[in-house]
Formats: sequence, structure tokens, C-alpha cells
Amino acid sequence: MIAVEALYEDHVLKPLVELQGVHDHESVWVMIRAKPKKNALRRLIGSLNAQEACEMRAIVDGEFERVEGQWSITL
Repeated sequence: MIAVEALYEDHVLKPLVELQGVHDHESVWVMIRAKPKKNALRRLIGSLNAQEACEMRAIVDGEFERVEGQWSITL
């Protein structure tokens, strides 16, 4: 089984890469799954080790604290 990204256009499913091992006019089974909207974030899942994840979380938390502090309004 192979997985490839494809574009559905004008009622035709068009693979974005050449299909290795598939010949012209060959019948194949196709499973359709919509592409996630936040694909860039999904690619990061599992790519950081525990230490890197902790470091990234500390950076993100620090940035959110900084931004929230800028938006604080005192009356």
C-alpha cells in the first residue's frame, strides 16, 4: 500500500507525485481522507524529544505571559 497526496479537480483525483508500481489503466483501490487544515503543526507531532518539548513549552509560556502583560488594562 502507498499513500500519496492528491488534488481533486474537475471531478478527477490527481496524484501530486508519480505513482510507483501503478500502470496506465490499472484498476486500484482508493481510500480518501481530507487533508488536515493545520498540517504544519501535525507534522511536528512526535518530532521533539522530552527535553526539547519542555524547552519549547517554556518559550511559548514566556511569550504568552509577555503578550498578556502588554494587553493588561488598568482602570
